[in-house]
Amino acid sequence: MSNIHITFLGGGTMEDATIAVPELRDHYPKFICSAPCQLTTCMFAIDPDWYCKRWDILHFIEYFDLPVRSLALEKGNPMNEILERLLLEEQQLQFSSFNEQTAWQVGSWLVEYAIQNKFPITIDIRRGEQQLFHASRPGTSADNDEWIKRKVRLVNRFGHSSFYLGQLLKSEGKSIEEKFLLPESEYAPHGGCFPIMLKGTGMIGTITVSGLAQADDHKVVVAAISHYLEGK
Repeated sequence: MSNIHITFLGGGTMEDATIAVPELRDHYPKFICSAPCQLTTCMFAIDPDWYCKRWDILHFIEYFDLPVRSLALEKGNPMNEILERLLLEEQQLQFSSFNEQTAWQVGSWLVEYAIQNKFPITIDIRRGEQQLFHASRPGTSADNDEWIKRKVRLVNRFGHSSFYLGQLLKSEGKSIEEKFLLPESEYAPHGGCFPIMLKGTGMIGTITVSGLAQADDHKVVVAAISHYLEGK
């Protein structure tokens, strides 16, 4: 649980803000006011399931044009914040539809991005068991294809990005064998494979990159999905 302290200009509490902006509670129902009336600083306990971030609070203040003087967010466990951010990505980066043309557009952007940045990566896009796109840049080998298979197998099993699962294991100080009784030779908890999430449906496939450091593999895939969705 994280705490956020908001100080209003001229005093006041979230109760006052709620009276001024009636839709406030409905718009952000997970805010819990823990301060009595007439205090100048309100403290809010944030439900971790909401994955609230500092930019959410700033947007909240701007949206309702609140007369805020200061804002402070108490930092939680850094690893928990990483895991929350990765889960938030999965919630935000979802497609309305995904077909062969979508795979071609995302895959082609990844190839061009790799060329521009001289990335030695292999790219793989699958819908279910069908491979819709696959490309390799100079500097890769068959070993990258094997890494992709192991990352895809992991994401298909758990429905989360391979980077998230790797960071989850790291946070618990466990290997995949210890936590899930799965061999790392078959399941790779390393970044680079991201679930294709369809709004209202769930996971239908994977987009995977192999060839860079695992955090960079993950970032490249996220950049590709973000670029595609921004164009919609």
